[in-house]
Amino acid sequence: TGGQRGGSALFFMNVLDTLGLSKSLMVSVDSSGNWDERVYQYGHPVALIKRDCLAPETIAAVHTLVREAQTYSGHEPIIVSLDSVHTEDHVWRELELYSSLCRPGDYLVVEDADHSGHPIMSDYGPSAWHAVQRFLSTAAPFVADDEIERAYGPVTGSPSAWLRRI
Repeated sequence: TGGQRGGSALFFMNVLDTLGLSKSLMVSVDSSGNWDERVYQYGHPVALIKRDCLAPETIAAVHTLVREAQTYSGHEPIIVSLDSVHTEDHVWRELELYSSLCRPGDYLVVEDADHSGHPIMSDYGPSAWHAVQRFLSTAAPFVADDEIERAYGPVTGSPSAWLRRI
């Protein structure tokens, strides 16, 4: 979610290619829909959805696309990256709506959980970090994967927010 001009989609397409998963479907959701032309020309299977990421029709479309892709490709891993609005309430709603896409071993990553003093922007207010903490305190079958976070070095925009479904 929060694809803006397509930079995140291009980044994840490159990651998938590096991992040998160039046939994996990329789904990018953003209400502006002003995607960079390179997203279309990259040659990677991509579905671009120009809608509010919390709208019921968006959720239904994303779930349908992911399930169809899994049927076609088998059981390739899923990474859900939440990167639209970084307030606690918005991210909490995204977590509720998108977490069911993940199967055991899949990842749900909340971007920009570093706001509200974790460690930057201490005056931001209740943020994505707070939503992640609340989500992890529920009975949700996810854990924060500190190991993957450490593997990428000491600097991350997603502290304690690489969530692995167990």
